[in-house]
Amino acid sequence: MTENVRRLAAIMFTDMVGYSALAQTNESLAMEALSKQNDILRPLFRRFRGTEVKTIGDSFLVEFESALEAVKCGFEVQSALHDYNAGVARERRLPLRIGIHLGDVIHEGSDIFGDAVNIASRIEPLAESGGICVSSQVRDQVSNKFDRRFVSLGEKLLKNISAPITVYRLEMPWENAPAGDLDRRRVAVLPFVSISPDPNDEYFADGLTEELIGRLSLLKGVEVIARTSVMSFKKQEKTASQIGRDLRVGTLLEGSVRKAGNRIRVTAQLIDANSEGHLWMENYDRNLEDVFAVQTEVAERVASSLELKLTPESKKLMRQGSTGSPEAHALYLKGRYYWNVRSKEAIDKAIEYFELAVEQDPDFAAGYSGLAMCHLVLGRNQLGDPGVEFPKAKEYTKRALEIDPDLAEARACLANNMHYYDFDPKGAEKEFRKAIDMNPSYATAHQWLAHCLAQQGRLDECLAEISKAKELDPLSRIINLNLGDALYYLRRYEESLAQFGKLKEMDPSFAFLYPSMGSLYGIQGRYDDALEAVERYGEISKRPLETKLLTANVYAMKGDSDDARRLLADVEPNYENEALSPFKIGVVHYLLGETDKCYEWIETAYERRDPNIMTMKIDPELSRLRDDPRFRAMLERIGLA
Repeated sequence: MTENVRRLAAIMFTDMVGYSALAQTNESLAMEALSKQNDILRPLFRRFRGTEVKTIGDSFLVEFESALEAVKCGFEVQSALHDYNAGVARERRLPLRIGIHLGDVIHEGSDIFGDAVNIASRIEPLAESGGICVSSQVRDQVSNKFDRRFVSLGEKLLKNISAPITVYRLEMPWENAPAGDLDRRRVAVLPFVSISPDPNDEYFADGLTEELIGRLSLLKGVEVIARTSVMSFKKQEKTASQIGRDLRVGTLLEGSVRKAGNRIRVTAQLIDANSEGHLWMENYDRNLEDVFAVQTEVAERVASSLELKLTPESKKLMRQGSTGSPEAHALYLKGRYYWNVRSKEAIDKAIEYFELAVEQDPDFAAGYSGLAMCHLVLGRNQLGDPGVEFPKAKEYTKRALEIDPDLAEARACLANNMHYYDFDPKGAEKEFRKAIDMNPSYATAHQWLAHCLAQQGRLDECLAEISKAKELDPLSRIINLNLGDALYYLRRYEESLAQFGKLKEMDPSFAFLYPSMGSLYGIQGRYDDALEAVERYGEISKRPLETKLLTANVYAMKGDSDDARRLLADVEPNYENEALSPFKIGVVHYLLGETDKCYEWIETAYERRDPNIMTMKIDPELSRLRDDPRFRAMLERIGLA
């Protein structure tokens, strides 16, 4: 730098909370924390064009060309640390405070001086652990360009600063909302309790819960938490305020259902999660065929309580996909019950019930949509032959949309089929967005759209969509996994690992987590950890051939070519027995330097509609393959060029 150059700059000052005390009590752990902090923060500084001026013990002084870049960087730093801290023991967490100010600085050699530096360093201690504080100059520059709320802390007299400075706190997404501040228009439908005399009727209560979620999702101006997350509170003894904080919702709908013969009694009550006060309670005694009318009446009461207008269009949409046959409806609810289990055996059982439902009512759009979803999952998750399952899904989707073109679930099924079977990701994106327009709270549509965007290389947009899906379904294991996968494809490996750590804490038996962890460890060169993750997958999944394939992948990355080829020799002749991915076999050959064999298997993947082929544009393991002209040709064939 030229001596004594004055310029306008955004200055960030960071400080690790409690580091001095930690250094006095456990020096080795303090050094480990410092090293980990540096590994996480420095790539983010570079990503937002921040210049690291100097470190002062555990603190950083960083200069940015704009206030917006500084705030974005600070937000990403705290987000990365928040995710990392969630996956490690308390004593290994990295609590950080950040202060940012915009003003003149003076460059002298490699250092900077001036009021901007002093003010940033004085603002930083005002931030809470995990938080960010900024001056009014920064807030004024970014308030209309950054989609987070700034909360005024008022004027502050700062040491060695003559005039008071107005300081703002940046609101972070994970902050616990204070009492009375949970958003009333974020709604959770808690699992309805079955009080039927027949214990086998529990499926009906679960089905009613799911259908009420679907009906309320059609209300404009509300966000409704998805089934996966609310079902985790089934039979839990938690207060309304506790559930409200867990799901960040201000309104809860709960109740019970009693089914006896052709009669039902539904009790529903709406609760304010902020005050735990009851907004209303109603009993509905009806014939079984009137269950859809009950759902619409409940939705109307919720809309009225939230001061929302239920339009004629919304009322019409609430009847979408329904049936006038109580028998068909009961069979459909049994199908949904098994569908939500998600195992191969349960999905096969769900297909049986959905088929019986549409036999009872051939115009039951939701029944056909249920069949489409089942076959999509069998094909997409390699639980069946994609070349068989996707065409079946396409047929059922077409029938559902012929009956009801406004059925969001069927529209998302159509998009998924276009994506993975027709190799038309751009067309699929349009259909996913139509589904989301029909039902903005449909978490699965946001999740699937995230896949579609990622595989086109639009990874920042993907991250926004999968984050929205997680907001709508915060306890979904697969959505949490996909968030970690998105961070992996973005090469944000530490954040990805932290997200996987949170998911492992949520459910250590979730098999699909471990292949993703294995890939991440492998790309980082942590081969022993990768092999351990693959071994864990094999223990849970009971899929020995796939476990061998995943192990071969790690060996190939590690350079153990003979061991990788030995495992491939077992896998390749039998890969269809477990519906393994030809694309993933091709990746192992690529890692072994066998490019021609790699493309032979990629060609097989294309012919068999292997869904994994859609990741080839963004897979970090294939970075050097992109220069091969065959790579570009395949991208064109699958709509990703």
